[in-house]
Amino acid sequence: MRHQRGVALITVMLVFVIISILCSQMIRQTQSDIERSRWLLSEAQAYQYALGAENLARQLLWQQATEFKNQGITISPIPHLLPVYHPEHGSLSVELVDLQGRLNLNDALFKPTYQRPLENLFSGLLMKPFLASELSDWLDDDLSPRSGGAEDYSYLNLRPSYRTASNPMLAPSELVLLAGLTPKELTVTAPYVATLPEGTGINPNTASAEVLSLLDNRLSGEQIVAFRETSPPGFLSINDFLTANATAGIELNTDNLTVTSTYYAAKIIATYGDQEVHLISRFRLDIEAGTTTLMDRTLGGDLQVNTRESENPDQEDEAAENSLF
Repeated sequence: MRHQRGVALITVMLVFVIISILCSQMIRQTQSDIERSRWLLSEAQAYQYALGAENLARQLLWQQATEFKNQGITISPIPHLLPVYHPEHGSLSVELVDLQGRLNLNDALFKPTYQRPLENLFSGLLMKPFLASELSDWLDDDLSPRSGGAEDYSYLNLRPSYRTASNPMLAPSELVLLAGLTPKELTVTAPYVATLPEGTGINPNTASAEVLSLLDNRLSGEQIVAFRETSPPGFLSINDFLTANATAGIELNTDNLTVTSTYYAAKIIATYGDQEVHLISRFRLDIEAGTTTLMDRTLGGDLQVNTRESENPDQEDEAAENSLF
């Protein structure tokens, strides 16, 4: 009888242990599900904040374009550094970029006059001027290589093998497919290039000193940027640029220049709680039609956003609330 009671007690204890283990696993699984749901909700909210920042960027572009038009100024909007916004439980860092302040890689296909700036880019940054010819061969639809270039036969010998695109590039990262370029060198060119779907010119009102210097080796990009900073909004026409002190005596091809940009990008870092979303949105601005059309969005990747230092956070928070939500 005592033996039976001992067995019953052991059985009860085993059942209790099993129930305890099951309950512990259920609690752990429930906590894991709750944490996963919280993570997903935070990420979704951060993405919604990023979309709000995208709308803000489009609004600011259109607002400045309208102001210039009302003042009789025919140049396109000039992006300025924006403050960091602080919506509830998060933050928004937004940088507007004029993509025509960079070298359009696809102009190697659209504009023969663009060969010199591209050669200066690859020669000055990478000491590989032949990459300009490789780029032209990559984009064109023939099989005849330029001097220093590379067509299909050069890439078919690689492992894995592939052919030239024979089409405009969709993203600057495609440069890494050129035979003479390494991934590390790609990061060096990133701040100076863009891939736009049509022939464009470089805007001297928004291009960096480094990009402006690529137009001609005799051109001082620093001098042009200094003039812009002291004489806003900058050059009101291509003729103003060509007759400026910084360009005196230098013959520049006007096909490579513009003061009316069409393509812009918004670089966005949005946070909510402990989640962070990186987004790059590209727009096409049509002042005459009164539209800012979204071209594409790119999520993820390493992203650095330049912002203006906060002088009055309370006002900026209120501005973010009014502009975004």
